[in-house]
Amino acid sequence: MIMDILIKNIFLFIFIYFFCFIGAFSKDLLDTFLNKTSDILIIKILLSSLFISVMIYGFSEWTLARLSYRTLTALCYTSGLVSFELFARYNNTKEFVKLIERYREFKDFSKKPK
Repeated sequence: MIMDILIKNIFLFIFIYFFCFIGAFSKDLLDTFLNKTSDILIIKILLSSLFISVMIYGFSEWTLARLSYRTLTALCYTSGLVSFELFARYNNTKEFVKLIERYREFKDFSKKPK
């Protein structure tokens, strides 16, 4: 019983990771064909798809209760596309700190009385 649940969860994570990887890989392949990058960045593809896969897996029980596997597949692929772009853009701490500062400015702006 417990082994069945473990195997199902492992296969679900592999399913999510595979489609996130395909999304990130296709985004990098497109950037390579459009001469935005000179090489395929396999480390960034692997890491960005791993990070987004963990996030999607965390919400998978909630997601699968409301959506079908086809929708989850589309969500994984699209998240893979987006995650590669975010990982490529915010790959150093200075960029990440700027992102946090923008969020704080937006948060402060939304709290101002009208």
